Amino acid sequence: MSRYLLGIDIGTSSTKALIVGEDGKNYGLGQVKYDIQTPKPSWSEQDPELWWKSVVIAIKEASLKTDLSGGIINAIGLSGQMHGMVLLDEAGKVLRPSIIWADQRTKEEVQDYYKIIGKENLAKMTANRVAVGFLGPSLLWVKKHEPELYKQIRWVLLPKDYIRYRLTGVVATESTDASGTLLFDTANRMWSYEMISKLGLETDYLPPCFEPWELAGYLTEKAAAEIGLPALTTVALGGADQPMQAIGNGIVNPGVVSITIGTGGRCLRLAVKHVMIQI
Repeated sequence: MSRYLLGIDIGTSSTKALIVGEDGKNYGLGQVKYDIQTPKPSWSEQDPELWWKSVVIAIKEASLKTDLSGGIINAIGLSGQMHGMVLLDEAGKVLRPSIIWADQRTKEEVQDYYKIIGKENLAKMTANRVAVGFLGPSLLWVKKHEPELYKQIRWVLLPKDYIRYRLTGVVATESTDASGTLLFDTANRMWSYEMISKLGLETDYLPPCFEPWELAGYLTEKAAAEIGLPALTTVALGGADQPMQAIGNGIVNPGVVSITIGTGGRCLRLAVKHVMIQI
């Protein structure tokens, strides 16, 4: 019996589903495009429900292009745009549109980070610079400007983690996406509870954190019926899009640089020697 893997990517301008065989060949690709919403100048938002509907369509499109007769989808993996914030209430309902990485509204919250934590401490704790569009400043903005909504929060997720939640019913994240939240102790691979407390945020909003290759759970009957795959299909944690594309491009040793030119631009490097450009 042939076995296949399904990869799902929650991008900024589209969602893609790719079916790959055990032989490493691509057998079916589905893609659904969408826009960024800008309800106010400098704001960038997307509806998580739109991501889910796009996932359903993209998977069905990829499946139609793949002859699975005598074969099965053995496992599902995910990647997705980094830094976006999805807020869920106690019932798992989305509370507001996701504030995504391209958003520019949190300039004051970025300065709050510097005042409360300090640049040197931030670098040690998060291995990141503070920037608008990152989850931490976005969460501070919601607490300041939408306090009643903030009180309803039960979980704070990243885009691909929300889709995994819809697939499995399991609330979780993993280290590659968590490292881009500005709430994560990257060196020790755990939430920085001291920093979160200093910022005045709630630590119990954040999901358990694992590693990208670990098992997240299994496809629920409800999700299976929607996407047209068997229930109990294995679902992995997956990873953030930039780390995942870096690994896919072989950016794992010193001497290689990857430049990604998409909705946004990113340069990842360990040391300069070779350059790979992906458009």
